[in-house]
Amino acid sequence: MNTLTTTENVTIVQEALAKVFPYVSVTRMNLGGDERASIYINVSKQPKEAWNNKIFQNSPFAQFSLHADGTLERFCGYNTPKLRKSKVKDIQHMIAKLTEWNKVA
Repeated sequence: MNTLTTTENVTIVQEALAKVFPYVSVTRMNLGGDERASIYINVSKQPKEAWNNKIFQNSPFAQFSLHADGTLERFCGYNTPKLRKSKVKDIQHMIAKLTEWNKVA
């Protein structure tokens, strides 16, 4: 049973990262079925009102994916540091990794 990428964890991640980043969007995708669902996270270091032309990609942003096997990776970003692909034990570990990543930036 996949307990990492559940619908409940989407809410937990959204609420936790909203305390760290001015803009956060968290969605769950289950194209491979519920057992292989992934969570996609978009964060920006600027509030939505500050984006040039109101476009997310014009802000200092990053996009992350968390897969059912615990793989966390940053697959896109602009004016933000890289994050090596890594494994996380649970959702709190993932939140801690992204919070630490934000402090480096």
